[in-house]
Amino acid sequence: MDVQAIEGLRKRLRVFLNMFSDCFGRREPQEHLQTYVQGQLSDLPRKSIEPIALAAGLRGMERGYKLAAPIEDNVFEMDATMQSDHGIASLPGNLYDAVLLAEKSDLVREALGDHVFTKFIANKKIEWDRYRIQVSKYEIDRYLPIL
Repeated sequence: MDVQAIEGLRKRLRVFLNMFSDCFGRREPQEHLQTYVQGQLSDLPRKSIEPIALAAGLRGMERGYKLAAPIEDNVFEMDATMQSDHGIASLPGNLYDAVLLAEKSDLVREALGDHVFTKFIANKKIEWDRYRIQVSKYEIDRYLPIL
């Protein structure tokens, strides 16, 4: 289905998916389901992380990237200096940092295509904004008694 056809189904799809609303504890996962289903209905060939992984592997082979030597030590027991000595880089510390990194990636853009890439980055930024304004149980337990 093309984008216009999916847009035409949006209201009916929402009504249908609302039948499953009791399966979700929060509104955000339910909204993600609608986005996911719309993506599955689309004509887009890239509907999973698989194209990014495949593109990364192919790029590595085409450019002759060398695999790092295996590390037999427990990396979770290493401090930052030991990890650095082994050439182990840290992953982004949160979703926002990961999105900023992905946004700079030509590989991700090429693998997803411009349209999906732009929507993906925008949706992940919205997801981060919704997450960061939540008050966690830890914060309630820690700071509410102080008030």
